[in-house]
Amino acid sequence: MLTIDVDESHVGSAMELLGIRGGEVQSLDQRGERMHIECEIPARGLIGLRSHMLTATAGEAVLYHCFHKYAPVRTTIYRRANGVLVATAPGQATTYAMLNISQRGILFVEPQDVVYGGQIVGENSRDNDLEVNIVKGKAFSNVRESNKEATTVLKASREITLEAALEYIQDDELVEITPDAIRIRKKVLSESKRKQIARKNK
Repeated sequence: MLTIDVDESHVGSAMELLGIRGGEVQSLDQRGERMHIECEIPARGLIGLRSHMLTATAGEAVLYHCFHKYAPVRTTIYRRANGVLVATAPGQATTYAMLNISQRGILFVEPQDVVYGGQIVGENSRDNDLEVNIVKGKAFSNVRESNKEATTVLKASREITLEAALEYIQDDELVEITPDAIRIRKKVLSESKRKQIARKNK
């Protein structure tokens, strides 16, 4: 059972968010200038809900939830809008490669982080998945050239928490938890096997 107190002007945004996550409103009462919403929502619908609710209500929502009952699985329509950036090779992420890849989206790793093929290293700015070589180093030559790298600043990477990772993944992805890091990866690490599966599912 989830209870939300929210300003009247943000009720529509709150209700839309609850509907996407499989919530069923049980009661809606006005208390002064605020609305009191009680609804039943699946436990998986609560993952990542707090941050989205605060964003949708300009930080004005007050949430409380507790276990109510076991129930059949409810269908939710929440889907990620963007694709992901998937590493193609194992090694250490290089600043040179990250500068180029950061133009395609938001990165989840820092320079010198160890990555492996099939690991998700960022979010694509478009809705498709993109294979990237984040361990590529700069080719050295004896020819001097003016380089933008000296003045280019790498965008800050997005920090992935456990709750954010669990909310973020799709059906073909997994969250990997180790004592040192939380990573997101594809279920099938091989790029060629993923392409084969994609062709079969068309």
